[in-house]
Amino acid sequence: MAFRFARYESATADAGGPAPGTVALKRYTLARWPQARSQGIYAPRTIRGSNTKLSHHAEGRALDIGLPTLNGGRAADTDQGMPVLEALLANARRLGIDHLIYNRRFWSARHPSGRSYTGVHPHYDHIHVGMTRAAGRTLNLATVIDVLGPIPGAEPDDDNGSTPTTFPATERATDRVSVEALRLRADPGLDATIIARLPRGAGVVRLDDEPQTIGKHTWVKVRVRDGESAVDGWVADGFLHPTGWKPDAGTDVVKSTRSITHRVNASGLRLRSEPTTSAAILTELPRGTGVERLDDQLAEASNHSWIHVRAMIGDRPVDGWVATTYLDEVTHVVTAPSGLRLRTSPTTSADIVIDLTDGSDVIQLTGTPRAADGHDWVKVRAHLGERTETGWVAAEYLTEQA
Repeated sequence: MAFRFARYESATADAGGPAPGTVALKRYTLARWPQARSQGIYAPRTIRGSNTKLSHHAEGRALDIGLPTLNGGRAADTDQGMPVLEALLANARRLGIDHLIYNRRFWSARHPSGRSYTGVHPHYDHIHVGMTRAAGRTLNLATVIDVLGPIPGAEPDDDNGSTPTTFPATERATDRVSVEALRLRADPGLDATIIARLPRGAGVVRLDDEPQTIGKHTWVKVRVRDGESAVDGWVADGFLHPTGWKPDAGTDVVKSTRSITHRVNASGLRLRSEPTTSAAILTELPRGTGVERLDDQLAEASNHSWIHVRAMIGDRPVDGWVATTYLDEVTHVVTAPSGLRLRTSPTTSADIVIDLTDGSDVIQLTGTPRAADGHDWVKVRAHLGERTETGWVAAEYLTEQA
């Protein structure tokens, strides 16, 4: 029977490591067929028996799928190997496979029905899978599942029927998952295919791709690694903590304290047990959270100045240290029973940004007031939940924070 293959592409350079598409195919293969094992992807070498012709392994786009043998390794156990081979043969072009070798047979676009393979290694104990450069770069686990079908025994996702896979943490992780099951998706957005469910505490490597805000989430691209394996996908940034965060750290709703001296001006400020970036993370404080400074101590460490503060986790006060770079010091409180209008410029004819309620706190940004329309105006910043607004208010309706 003739099969359809991608056009064969000879290897020309040492890529320095495995291609992500090859790793995705390996992941699927090992999960789908229990008799399969990995015999490697990347190897900076020539084809066996040649001194000049590079192997696909050198470009990280060849996978050797180990399989059982008979007669002490002198014959292939085709009952175990053929189910894997047949699935790959039937879908070779869709997966970007440009050649296959198994049990002394070679298949490619030039030999779609196969030919005798006379290379040095008989390939009784493994299937050699060669892929195109494009497949090596772009093939992902979601696509492999779509082409070859779900992994038997894996729980389908309730939303779209895709079959997630769970990956372990890695020592090279930059961030860790802070929820019970974080969905790794093929693209940013809740409608994207789910590649995997990452368990609480699992490690990921944050990639350099620009975050994308879609819907109510900001999505970041990450890589899940396990040894040589790597799978790239997108996750909602709000469910990641930097490496060093412990899965049992506080994650309840963070509230502002009653005695607010500072407000958080960053997305997810880490409250730490000690004034250093190597200290345990107690929780993350959302933008706009009000905290109370506990003393006059100022610690210098890890290229930051740190102050000792109290935050409310649910109804429980939690004391810790934060970097002052990510705080606004509250300077004034609104004293206007009917509310105070925050305007776009220092005049009563300017557009109203928002009405500030009596007793709300603000951060003064200018030292010298501007006189106009019978008022002295100062520029302030107001934190309204996780929203931040900047504008001008009449100074007589502000009382300096004690």
